[in-house]
Amino acid sequence: MEFSEINESELENLLGLYEQLHESDLPRPEPSKIQRIWANIQDSKEHLYFGAYVDRSLVSTCPLSLIPNLTRGCRPYGVIENVVTDMAFRRRGIGKAI
Repeated sequence: MEFSEINESELENLLGLYEQLHESDLPRPEPSKIQRIWANIQDSKEHLYFGAYVDRSLVSTCPLSLIPNLTRGCRPYGVIENVVTDMAFRRRGIGKAI
């Protein structure tokens, strides 16, 4: 298993994982809206998406948002949300590892 930041071209794989995050969810917005949001994320140094890969396939992901902070020496803190692992790879500790 390998871990790395998710690159711009992996959007469809990421969206496929997110379809497994909730049993029911709102429908996907139009592709142009998704592309705009993904471009903003990719341009940001405060929003990072990490992936776990098995045989070069994305099997798990989590985003990390870095929040500017005026305490603790002005060091930012991170928020991790929407961790999801492909159903075929669950219960192996991948979500925890990522």
